[in-house]
Amino acid sequence: MKTPIKLIWKVEILKLIKRNDYLSMLAILGIGILFAASAMSNSYVGPTGQNALFWAVTQILNASIFFIAPIIMAFAGTRILSTELENGSISLLNYRIRNRKNMYIGKSLAITSFSVLIFLVSSASNIFFYYVFVCQNQQYATVDFIGENAQLLSYVLIATFFSSYFLVVQYALFLGTYLKPTLTIGCVFFTVLVVHNTFNLPLIRYFNPWYYIIELSNDVVNTTDKINTQGININSLFISHIVLCIGYAIIFNLLGMKKLEKRDL
Repeated sequence: MKTPIKLIWKVEILKLIKRNDYLSMLAILGIGILFAASAMSNSYVGPTGQNALFWAVTQILNASIFFIAPIIMAFAGTRILSTELENGSISLLNYRIRNRKNMYIGKSLAITSFSVLIFLVSSASNIFFYYVFVCQNQQYATVDFIGENAQLLSYVLIATFFSSYFLVVQYALFLGTYLKPTLTIGCVFFTVLVVHNTFNLPLIRYFNPWYYIIELSNDVVNTTDKINTQGININSLFISHIVLCIGYAIIFNLLGMKKLEKRDL
């Protein structure tokens, strides 16, 4: 009898909790704490008059720019499949489930849920740091939750989740069907490095998720003043980014399922 995907998802979530993978978010939170502490101590350099949303967006973006979030997501995506393939622990799961397609889908949904949780907790924590630390310095904080450019900032925040959290775990999961854990993490890091440094190349930039994030965030994270978005179709940029990330994720899942079904376990 085939094991329902929902049950596989629950099992994988429990495994993620038992492995304490969620503690990896502390590294992401560390960026927010460092910047918040520097703002409180007047050693911070950045736009003045920031609201909570502006602060959270810039810190989540910093975690991606410094490769912290992508690497953490790469570790999580690798451990859920590639590590189990290497140590053989997946054999027992394969015996019980007897449907590798469902196994892959269940793992994909579980690691996606994990990435959503890490992202939400990180965002909420940075808002908390803003009110506890940054608001001690009235030069940088307005105490308001939102202000100017709220829509564009929200787009940047969501787009960063899709490229640096959601897509990275899907990519790591897919690579895990082909490569050993160390190689998987290395390939993810190399890919992210290339993506972050090729977003301006003609033609291929439209297939680069980072291009859309740069286009959306280039001005809005550098000032708290109202941005003139005339001549820039932010809705088109945002939707294109989401569609591109989901499209890549679908391809990764299809190829990953196909490879897992053929592997000797």
